[in-house]
Amino acid sequence: WIVYGTTEMGATRALSWWGVIGYSTGSAVIGVVMALGLGPMIKKRVGAESGYAATDFALRRYGRLMHLLVVCISCFYMYIYIVAEYTSLGNVYATLVGKSVEGNDSKSYTTRIAVTLAVMTWSYTALAGLPASIFTDKFQGVVITGVVTMLLVATTSLKRNELSA
Repeated sequence: WIVYGTTEMGATRALSWWGVIGYSTGSAVIGVVMALGLGPMIKKRVGAESGYAATDFALRRYGRLMHLLVVCISCFYMYIYIVAEYTSLGNVYATLVGKSVEGNDSKSYTTRIAVTLAVMTWSYTALAGLPASIFTDKFQGVVITGVVTMLLVATTSLKRNELSA
């Protein structure tokens, strides 16, 4: 819901800014607390040379059965994450091109968009591996920074967007 909620709130005009800020803050705070609070403690317990992720911690601390359980939970979580991401992207694209994202008639359109994105992502990752993924992440970061900067300038420089005291 964190992944899908942010995009969905951004697409809902009445809630857009507050929804994006709230969901983004909510998802970021947990990650920071986990990384800064639990990360060093787990690294100390597992050992710097043998533990890099939660699955390594589970294997070292609790054994193979817990390791497999954590792997299965992680895979399930990533599946939900990817489905939510593709659904959000399909809905945002449909909104951008003027299609409705509500009702049964939009399901086939947004599903085609999501499947196309999945195939394209799988293809370039399968062909070029991690370097391709890192390149596209950097490209997305540059594009997002540019778009956010342009939106910030556009929204703050227009006279009609000023708040009256």
